[in-house]
Amino acid sequence: TTWQSKVWTGTIDKDETVNRLTFHLNVYDNAATYRFKDIVIRKQVDADPVPTEPTPDAGYKWSRTLVKNGNFTYGDNSAFILNPSNNENNISSSIVSDAEKGNVLQVISKAKEATGQWLSQLRIKLDDVIYEGENYYISFDYKASKEITVPTGIHYNKEETRYNPFPVEFKTGWNRFSGKYTFNAKDGAPEKLMNMFLFQLNAGNEAVTYYITNFVVKKMIPDDEKPDNIAYLLRRSPYLFKEIF
Repeated sequence: TTWQSKVWTGTIDKDETVNRLTFHLNVYDNAATYRFKDIVIRKQVDADPVPTEPTPDAGYKWSRTLVKNGNFTYGDNSAFILNPSNNENNISSSIVSDAEKGNVLQVISKAKEATGQWLSQLRIKLDDVIYEGENYYISFDYKASKEITVPTGIHYNKEETRYNPFPVEFKTGWNRFSGKYTFNAKDGAPEKLMNMFLFQLNAGNEAVTYYITNFVVKKMIPDDEKPDNIAYLLRRSPYLFKEIF
């Protein structure tokens, strides 16, 4: 009749699938009132080292991640967009299970004789905008069915690629990319901001299957910045009109 705590560990047979916890409350055919709280279920997984974030500048901190469900835990890949135009069935994606990483995004790019790298683009939509001169941190796990160098790019919505911040060397085994960068728009770019990161998957004009997970992008923001304070609004004010319209 008083609060108790219960901790239980167990092993599920490898051929079984479990997706719920059930209490059989009518065992003794007695009327009773039950109360539960703080129910936690955790799955033991192999240790996967988390990348060490670079130290932000004095007076700054890293924002929350700007990529929705970048580890695909909830089966949602809506932030990972295939090139919406000129696709011609050249690229497809789905969430698959990997023995080492769990849920990952699988992207299949078919070989196609074409001069445009945009024919196989994977775009990662950010929840917030990164502005000219701002520092950002990016990390992700990646591999491919063959070794290939993939150019990257920065977009603002559907505008042209601003520049290639860094190529990614895909290998057949899992690797982790991690780095801190400053966003500098291409000279003459009409919008000096980005809300989309992309991979040019048709660069080698080869049929390749790519795998990506644990995708994180954070930007450096002032310690006291919040989305509703004056400092935030003043910093964004030169771009608000373009963002809205």
